[in-house]
Amino acid sequence: MNLRRLSGLARPVDTNYAGNRHILALSAAVLVVAWPMLGLYTGSWLAALGAAAVAALACFLAWALARELDPDQSDAALLGAALTLPGLLAVGLPDLGALFLVLLAMRVVNRTTGIPATVLDLGLLVVLAVLVSLPAQPVYLAAAGVAVLLDGILSPPSRRRLITGIGAAMIAAAVVIVVMPEGPGPAPDPAAVLAALVLTAALVPVIRAQADIKSTADDTGEPLSARRVQAAQLLALASALATAYFQGSAGLAALSPLWAAVLGAAGWRLWARVRGAGAA
Repeated sequence: MNLRRLSGLARPVDTNYAGNRHILALSAAVLVVAWPMLGLYTGSWLAALGAAAVAALACFLAWALARELDPDQSDAALLGAALTLPGLLAVGLPDLGALFLVLLAMRVVNRTTGIPATVLDLGLLVVLAVLVSLPAQPVYLAAAGVAVLLDGILSPPSRRRLITGIGAAMIAAAVVIVVMPEGPGPAPDPAAVLAALVLTAALVPVIRAQADIKSTADDTGEPLSARRVQAAQLLALASALATAYFQGSAGLAALSPLWAAVLGAAGWRLWARVRGAGAA
C-alpha cells in the first residue's frame, strides 16, 4: 500500500539514519528504566507500564517536534528529547493528544514531507482537535483551524483546500461550543505566562535562521519553504503561549516536551555559534 495515498504528513522513522536509531533507543531506554522504577514506587505494575509508555512517547514526540522546529539541525532534535526527561521529573506526564495535534498542525503548514495533507490527514486533525478541546481547551481547536487556513493561503495556495478547511473548522467549533462548560475560566498565572514568554524568546534566532533554510522535503527533494517553516514555528509557539495563558502551570506541563524541543533547538544553535566563534 502506498502510504502517501493515505497521508501526506507521516514521516516514517528510517533506521538507516543514525539520529533515528538514537531516538528509538532513547525512547526504549526510557520505557525499560521507568517501568520498574514506577512499579516499585507505586506498587501498581500495570499503571506503571502505562506511565512509562507515556514518558517514552513524550520523549519521542519532543524529538519529532524539534525536527519541525529546526529542520536543518537534526542533532538539536536529540537534545530536545534528552531535555524532556528532567521536565517529566519536574512537572509530570504531558498531554500526548495535545502534543500530537501540534505536531500534525505544524506538518500541515510546513510540508516537510513535500506532500500536502490529504483529506484523511485533515479529518484526523479536526477530530483530534475536537477531542483534545472537549475539556474546555479551545486553544487546540484554534490551532488546527489556523493550520488549515495557513495551508490554503501560503504558496502554493489552494482555494479548494482553504474553503474545505474553513468548513471543517466551523463544524469542529460548533461541536466544542455545544459541549464546553459555561462560565469564565481561571485567572491567568503570571509566572507561567512569563516562563512561556522567556522560552519563546529563546526560539527567535531559530526562526530567523530559517530564512536561509537548506533542508529539502522528504519525498520530493525540493527545498523547503522558509515562509511555511516559519509559519509553522509561530503556530506552535502561539499554541503553547495560549495554553500557558489559559491553563497556567498545568498548560506548561501539558506541553513540556514542546518546550524541551524549543530549548533543544535554541540551545543547539547557540552552541554551534559559540563553537564557530571559538574556532575562528
